[in-house]
Amino acid sequence: MKRAILLGLLTAAPALAQTPAAWETPRWNPQPAEGDLVLPLPCGGRIALREVAVPAGSGPLDDKRVTLGSPELEQGPAEFQHPDFVAGGFRGNGPARRFWMGKYEVTRDQYAAVTSANCPAAGPEGRRPVADLSWFDAQGFIEKLNTFLLANARNALPKEEGAIGYLRLPTEAEWEYAARGGAAVSETEFLEPLPPMPDGDPEAYIMAGSRRTGGRAQAVGQLKPNPLGLHDMLGNVAEMVLEPYRMSRVGRPHGHAGGFVLRGGYYGSSMDEMRSSLREEMPPFDATTGRATRTPQVGFRLALSVTATTSLAQTEEVKRAFLAEANSRQQDVARSADDPQAALALLRRGVQDPAQQAAIRRVEAQLASDARARGEQQREIVRAQIETLASLAFSSREVEFRARLAEQQLNEPGPRRAIEARGPQEVGRVQAGIADLRRNGAAVMESYAATLRRIAENAPRGVVVEQVGLVRRDFQTRDLPRLGAYLDVIDRHIRDSQLGRAPAPAAMRQDLDRAAEDAARNFRPR
Repeated sequence: MKRAILLGLLTAAPALAQTPAAWETPRWNPQPAEGDLVLPLPCGGRIALREVAVPAGSGPLDDKRVTLGSPELEQGPAEFQHPDFVAGGFRGNGPARRFWMGKYEVTRDQYAAVTSANCPAAGPEGRRPVADLSWFDAQGFIEKLNTFLLANARNALPKEEGAIGYLRLPTEAEWEYAARGGAAVSETEFLEPLPPMPDGDPEAYIMAGSRRTGGRAQAVGQLKPNPLGLHDMLGNVAEMVLEPYRMSRVGRPHGHAGGFVLRGGYYGSSMDEMRSSLREEMPPFDATTGRATRTPQVGFRLALSVTATTSLAQTEEVKRAFLAEANSRQQDVARSADDPQAALALLRRGVQDPAQQAAIRRVEAQLASDARARGEQQREIVRAQIETLASLAFSSREVEFRARLAEQQLNEPGPRRAIEARGPQEVGRVQAGIADLRRNGAAVMESYAATLRRIAENAPRGVVVEQVGLVRRDFQTRDLPRLGAYLDVIDRHIRDSQLGRAPAPAAMRQDLDRAAEDAARNFRPR
């Protein structure tokens, strides 16, 4: 008896030790392409994924802002356009981050290989997407597959700073970003209802319409891929994603989290209604059966991601980046207190509603236009003030010249005798005239200094330099060299005043005297 049992065990041993034959490539990857990430499954199966690059930047908190949904109001709260953010958990060699998306929808064979006690036999039905299963069924498959990979193919999974990647359902943002073509398309193409189709024939890319599908899902990978090399993102079966369904309240998510989200339409959808933004809600439980909802139109594909915190060093790096950004935001808030443009920019960054963002941009544009008008007006004022300074400088030196000439006549014997000869009161009249000239000269210098202070306090240095140059060219054109002779002194007086070292009145007069003397020496009457 014992010998018979032993012989039976020995006879059965080779069958138990056999490794299932690897699946033929068309069974799991009907359209192989360079860059496919291939992971093993039980029963000799395989599953292919495609890298999705996200050019978000190299910082630990960098992500990419994207516009998702549809701008068409008729799509209502299900699909209205809204901003969202995407960032792959894996860093590349450059500024792009990345995650992986299933190249095809999970097939019946792949699902059975992971969840069934017996390995599935090869056949055409096994290549169709698995469907008629619940969101919870998909989670059960994902749990078993990750457990298998960690036990049998740990090294095949991408890693980030030692953290091992894992498979899950994609988020809505990841799904739509990939469906639209991600970084493989232009910003304009990304916003189109459908991704670029070089052949111009949607039927070459989208498995939809009962006429073409016969009212059932077709084998994956029969049609052409989207720009990222992903097949059947639109049509075939609707695909479950990770988050619960939330409506859009004109540009932001509504607060009610409902059932599960289905993306991309299915084989019975008409071609006219296919679009990257298409989304529907599936109740998690069927009130009729009292069980989790399952329909033959719904399947799923996988995403490969990694935990948000991958190491202690990365956690510290994220914390430093967060504090730096928080401090920067606080500085932005402080600057915005006195700067309407900065305040509006800060407000716009915190608004998700596209209509509100557009309204803020219109206000920003009007403020910018007003600022340009004020800037032009300021430049015109500064130019007029500089011309006034040149005139005041010239006038003050003319008055000073006349006062000095009169004093010289009183102090020299010959001219004084001529004045006295005109009567005893003539000397007094000349002295009173000199006093008036001195008072007028002082008033002109007070006006000069006051105008100088206004320019120094209100005009940026660059505006002053620009307008001094324009006034100089204008004086040259108008042939006013004696006025132009003061511009260098005027520019220096303004600069010194802006630096907090305004010249004293006596120093101003000396500077203007030297400029007048230089002008007199260099002036040649025509």
